[in-house]
Amino acid sequence: MNKNTQMPRHGRTVFIGTYSKGGGQGIYRALLDTESGTLGPARLAAECDSPSFLTSHPSGKFLYAVNELRVFGGQNSGAVSAYKINPKTHDLELINVMPSRGQSPAHVVMDTDGRRLLVSNYNGPGICVFDTRADGAVGGLAGCMVHSGRGVHPIRQTTAHPHSVAVSPSGNHVLAADLGTDELICYNYNKTGVPPVAGESCKVRLAPGSGPRHGVFHSSGRYFYLICELTAEIAVLAFDDARGLLSPRRVVPLYQSEIASPRSAAGIRTHPSGRWLYASERSDPSISVFSVSADGEKLALVQRVDSGGRTPRHFAFTVDGKYLLVANQESDELTLFSVNGDNGAIKKIHNVNLPAPACVCLHATCRAE
Repeated sequence: MNKNTQMPRHGRTVFIGTYSKGGGQGIYRALLDTESGTLGPARLAAECDSPSFLTSHPSGKFLYAVNELRVFGGQNSGAVSAYKINPKTHDLELINVMPSRGQSPAHVVMDTDGRRLLVSNYNGPGICVFDTRADGAVGGLAGCMVHSGRGVHPIRQTTAHPHSVAVSPSGNHVLAADLGTDELICYNYNKTGVPPVAGESCKVRLAPGSGPRHGVFHSSGRYFYLICELTAEIAVLAFDDARGLLSPRRVVPLYQSEIASPRSAAGIRTHPSGRWLYASERSDPSISVFSVSADGEKLALVQRVDSGGRTPRHFAFTVDGKYLLVANQESDELTLFSVNGDNGAIKKIHNVNLPAPACVCLHATCRAE
């Protein structure tokens, strides 16, 4: 798409982060026509090193990425990158790059006010919070929550591995999933204060060796769904926002029967309607669809379908919930699915080739989880 070409009326830009070790050159861009259900070819939008996770500013003006590896001052470090999005063409212009203050950042999310970024440094020291400036740039470090400990897995859990953060709908708490310690930690969050994190309000230990990875809130904010990578299960927890308390309710497996190890669950998202929950499994590449009870506590399997490629690391919905896009990392494919509005079931439409896709973010609609 030429830089002077305006977006089609029914077009939606999809940004895709890719892994350099798999041949990716940075952040790619593809155009989804939401009227015809077609996805255009992926084109390089910004060259950078392994942008493994993306999130957009609520204003739609800026895009942020975490880069798993970058050299600062002669030393290897993770990074946080900020980009300005052209309002007409959706081209990306680099604003600045800052060290993530840790190793191997795996996740980035914005707080509810769009003022700060929360970065999960998988190889330590923990969750780091950065201010953002009016021009979209990543600003200074506002605070860090340091994680420590280990789990029972002899390879994956020799130390703490903060994998993601979810911000509560009120913005008063953040929930950090630590794959290495089998913990979900609820922190008090001050949206205007420095430091922004006042300390733990609650800590829940999941089953030994479960490996909590990513989580999402029910539309009511009263339940939290946490996908466990190493056991391919979803932990359902009740959440009391007023007190910052979590209460485990049930554990739901992605599989109805035993499968060979190792398991490797990855992404989890709720449908925009709140009626269904979706989860991906990489070792047996699939997307599982669950119906969600009216109160949010119970899940029932609706469908389990091939992800359309290998290693579905992440996925995202269009804002209207009609389409689902899956990043199949090891088969170098972005797969488009249609979503049945009656039962939540998905159906593959087609694939678009691009190297080692890691994360999908839809412009101005995606707060990647």
